[in-house]
Amino acid sequence: MGIGVGLLLILVGAIMKFAITARPSGVNLDAFGIVLMVLGLLYLGLTLALYQRGRTAVTRRRVIGSGNIPDQEIVEERRMYDEPPL
Repeated sequence: MGIGVGLLLILVGAIMKFAITARPSGVNLDAFGIVLMVLGLLYLGLTLALYQRGRTAVTRRRVIGSGNIPDQEIVEERRMYDEPPL
């Protein structure tokens, strides 16, 4: 739902700004189209920024030693990068 919604908002805003020639009373379609295009750009930028981060999973495991073996702490960090949905 991410990238497609941003592109759809930009498309609908551009149609309202540039393609519709009717001028209904009480509604400024040019301003509404610009607002939709700006919202679409913001939404698209935010979506791409969040997909760029990826996911990080950190696992901590403590191994308790016995005798002369000291305690150990093992830390694993995995970064997973998912492809964004289209």
